[in-house]
Amino acid sequence: AVVLVVSAKTTFAATIQVTPTSGGGGEAACANDVAEPKTLCSLTEALAVASHNDESDIINLGAGTYSIMSNDPPGYPFNGGSIDGNSLSIVGAGMGVTILDGASTRSVLALSVSGDADIVVRDLTIQNGTVPSDADSFSAGLFAGHDAGTITIERVELKDNLDGKRAGGAHLTGNSGTIIVKDCVVSGNTGAANAKANGIDIWSNFNGAIVFQGNHVQGNVGGAGWAGGVNLLNVSGGSAITVLDNLVTANAGLQVGGVNLNIFFASGPVLIANNVIADNQSTTADFLYPAGALALLSDANSPVDVDIINNTFVGNSSVEAVGGVFVYHGVPGGSSAAHTDLVNNIFFDNVAPPGTGNDFVVRANAGTTPTFTVSHNLASDGCFTNDSVTLNCDLASAALVTLTNAVQGDPLFANAASGDFSLRVGSPALDAGDDAAPSLPATDFAGARRIVGSAVDLGALEAQGRIAIDPASRAFGDIEANGTASGEVMVTNEGAGLLTVTSVSLASGAPFTIDVHYGDAPCGATSFVLTGNASCTIGIVFIPPAFTQYADTLTITSDDPTNPTLTLALTGTGTPEQAGKPPVTGDGGCTSSRSASGIVIALVLALTLTNRPGTFSVRFSRRKLRQQRP
Repeated sequence: AVVLVVSAKTTFAATIQVTPTSGGGGEAACANDVAEPKTLCSLTEALAVASHNDESDIINLGAGTYSIMSNDPPGYPFNGGSIDGNSLSIVGAGMGVTILDGASTRSVLALSVSGDADIVVRDLTIQNGTVPSDADSFSAGLFAGHDAGTITIERVELKDNLDGKRAGGAHLTGNSGTIIVKDCVVSGNTGAANAKANGIDIWSNFNGAIVFQGNHVQGNVGGAGWAGGVNLLNVSGGSAITVLDNLVTANAGLQVGGVNLNIFFASGPVLIANNVIADNQSTTADFLYPAGALALLSDANSPVDVDIINNTFVGNSSVEAVGGVFVYHGVPGGSSAAHTDLVNNIFFDNVAPPGTGNDFVVRANAGTTPTFTVSHNLASDGCFTNDSVTLNCDLASAALVTLTNAVQGDPLFANAASGDFSLRVGSPALDAGDDAAPSLPATDFAGARRIVGSAVDLGALEAQGRIAIDPASRAFGDIEANGTASGEVMVTNEGAGLLTVTSVSLASGAPFTIDVHYGDAPCGATSFVLTGNASCTIGIVFIPPAFTQYADTLTITSDDPTNPTLTLALTGTGTPEQAGKPPVTGDGGCTSSRSASGIVIALVLALTLTNRPGTFSVRFSRRKLRQQRP
């Protein structure tokens, strides 16, 4: 294996382009193109070049599979070693396109930098790593460590990596720098005995911040990791931990099924918001801090401020205690100034043994005085304890807990069985939250805006308006010139949140016009608001002035986050009278009046016409009127 060493940040960088041969990246023999950018065919060789050129390097990995070779040594065959002071970026062509494959025989990738240097791994898949019994690799998939720079792992798939000593998928560690994991997929990984996580393990020391955002962590089961999905550790510092917009589902761990956070000698804020944490399992009964969905533990030396805001915790379970969320402050004892806000969350269908807390438990260690605000949550139960034995599930009377505005009932998810946890019309979670919740994000789990209705919704997903129109196009066909035809366009809000239509317009106008008062449920204006499942109609009027074809486009704009602009094609043709049509017929007569002298002073002609399509003419004949004598 090649050892890669990078040191202090520089303002220049080498770009190394790697195009794999059919044998994969484990091959050591490749021609070295000395031109910039250097072109190689082996990741191993690229790492070797980067370790010795005293530059900050970008290694671009072309599409293909870089496989571990059978004669590679134990440990990490793709090994960056310890790069002294220069930054390193490894960038692929996309998840599932550029693949680093451990061939189920070796761990895959290790990178380490010292000084104020950065590590970036982006747009690739790391899969099928394993830790042999004679190796001491921290992770079967990816290991990255640094001092003071930033580690960024973005759009990386960590898949089917087994038996990592710290974690199956990835182990990331840093001191005073920041660790960012964003938009990654972590699935099918396992940890060895005493591993911290089956999926991913992140350790931050000495003021290092952690950002874990927009990731999908799913199906990390079967290993011996303490946490099934994610383990986060912050030691000795004031930097923040942010867990935002993640889907954590169907993971299993010995102690915690979904996400575990440990905070020691640290005071930085913790934000856990907009996450969907569902169907995770805590599988062993012999741990002190078990939880199916989420556990957060802080010691007595950590006056940490924790905000758990607008999350959805559904279908999680524990064989010992706490099916949903467990927050424990003040370990192992002594004073604690920690505070937790548990606000605007949905807890539903979480399961734990009787008397242990299905949805959530907040705990203050005996002799400590952390405080808890529990507000605007949908939950079946919530409990407090300060002695680990007696649960007080009447939170309104619990010491150190402020309880307000609890909500109960079925949240009415759109389709929980298929993983759709958006809300339906009639959900008690709609408009039931606290707009003043601390650290309330401006957007929800899906990136759509918060506070659509009269108040913020509970849970990770804000109910949005979803626009639909019917028909998708309107063809009027043949209409005689200067004749009139009309038709309606139905505008429907298929979502549970309010839908605001901001404009309805035509690209050209005549001979098409908009009638906002058309139909039995007219929209009434070109801007309007529809509640969930409501509809209204817009009329389109077509009056062709000439004998030709016409086309226009109706455009409807709204605040639908998915389809903010919809268009509808309008067509029609003006036609003349068609040959062979019967003529206009009519009947009539005339009357006259006389003066006293017998002179005709008025003539009234009455004519009744039967209207048929086409053109017609009326001819009058003039006759001389003579005076008639009496």
